[in-house]
Amino acid sequence: MASADNQGTDDRLLIEYLLGALPEKETERFDELSITDEQFAWRLNAAENDLVDAYVRGELSGADLNRFKTTYLSSPKRRHKVEFAEGLLAFEHRTAGLAVEKKAQGSIPQSVERLPFWRAILNPRLVYQWGLAVASLALLVAGGFLLRANLGLRKQVTEAQGQAAKLTQRVAEMERQVDRERAAKQDPRQTEANVDQLKIVSLLLPPPTRGPSAIETVSLHPGNDLVVLVLTLDSDDFPGYQVKLKDSSANQVLWQSTKLAASGQGRKVVSVGLPARILNQKNYSAQLTGIKGDGSSEIIGDYPFRVLLAQHSPAQH
Repeated sequence: MASADNQGTDDRLLIEYLLGALPEKETERFDELSITDEQFAWRLNAAENDLVDAYVRGELSGADLNRFKTTYLSSPKRRHKVEFAEGLLAFEHRTAGLAVEKKAQGSIPQSVERLPFWRAILNPRLVYQWGLAVASLALLVAGGFLLRANLGLRKQVTEAQGQAAKLTQRVAEMERQVDRERAAKQDPRQTEANVDQLKIVSLLLPPPTRGPSAIETVSLHPGNDLVVLVLTLDSDDFPGYQVKLKDSSANQVLWQSTKLAASGQGRKVVSVGLPARILNQKNYSAQLTGIKGDGSSEIIGDYPFRVLLAQHSPAQH
């Protein structure tokens, strides 16, 4: 059986673990114990409750206080635990007058010790001394906090669902626009009929070749806000890709995408959307880079293309 000194040392180690002050190996050991050892998990939970209790009561100082603010409070779940403790502290202050009155009447013994919030709510002696009414109020405070947290989570889920719906709608619009562009290439009259309605334009670029080849051209009109480049792949050899937009004359990178994935059936393509506002009437190249599983990258090749602005004639280029 552990001695009192060893028990104190163990409790201190738990506090340092919660504050992120233990060495990496010791932290990993505690991480594993918190999952595999039920008794340790209970002790850790009790130590965390006492730590939060000390913080909201202003009893932490020095390095412990600094680590609590910078490390412990970095977790949203732990911040909610602190908010819960602060609510219980406010309840304790509001009921202090009732406790003093009962003590004066002799209904509470003179030697009542102060307990942390979580232990106080569940302590049978304290429930008996304060009465069922006070204990019920404590449960109402806790229930009110949980209700507020639940409403906050529901609001976040609703907002996330709304953003996902907008993104899905935007992708669907892009896909429909690509289909219209493909059809327009087969019927030039359709291009003339729909050109004033376009907001998104697309350009299909063939795989890079070693020798000279015809350069593809995309025409931008007032109101266009997105240019979708569809880069055709010879082979899909990488789990991810990145596209960099380069000024061909200055060989300067103007814009780069996040990590992309290839799509399509049969011949694979990498599609990327460029903001139309960053494009001028000149020659560009889309440099495609393959990203390997270990994070390293390999340049696949450049896809040259030319931008023409509708308000300019080709003779001005």
